[in-house]
Amino acid sequence: MPHLHTQPDGHDLTASAFVFREAGDGPEVLVHLHRKLGLLLQPGGHVEPTENPWQALAHELREETGFHLEQLMVLQPLLPVQGLTHDNPHPLPAFLNTHEVGSGHFHTDLVYALVADEPPRDAPGDGESLDLRWLTAEALAAQPEAPGDVAAVVSMLVRDVVPHWHRLPASQWPLETRRSPRR
Repeated sequence: MPHLHTQPDGHDLTASAFVFREAGDGPEVLVHLHRKLGLLLQPGGHVEPTENPWQALAHELREETGFHLEQLMVLQPLLPVQGLTHDNPHPLPAFLNTHEVGSGHFHTDLVYALVADEPPRDAPGDGESLDLRWLTAEALAAQPEAPGDVAAVVSMLVRDVVPHWHRLPASQWPLETRRSPRR
């Protein structure tokens, strides 16, 4: 999807995820070689005008990795609030940042941490990168195509989030938008 806010210093909202799996050398993270940028990045993309961030993440994961939310656990610092009748709850991101993409355009990214216990159900979508890599934090940091900030975030997640946060089924957060009752 093209940028929504194209004026100088425009900001777009994005959602992305670092998907981890357990391996012999410790957790590995799934990254892909971005087709246009030539960088190893987590899957993710723009939150479209008709989407909430959780919906955007679900479709980006399917398109870029073949994973469906039903296959994943989302890492959360707290258990979800129960009994909501009006609000649409979403998982909490593990990290939030704003970064420049191109000259004078910014993305504010909601970065989620997920865990996979099985391979993706599908292949990446047409036109998506097929260069997907499972790497330890150390191996990612050693890749010349890996931005230093991406490696630093993965290291923090491996140290502070993956071993400590609750693992909850990602499918327990609804994708549909709950509408307010008419009064």
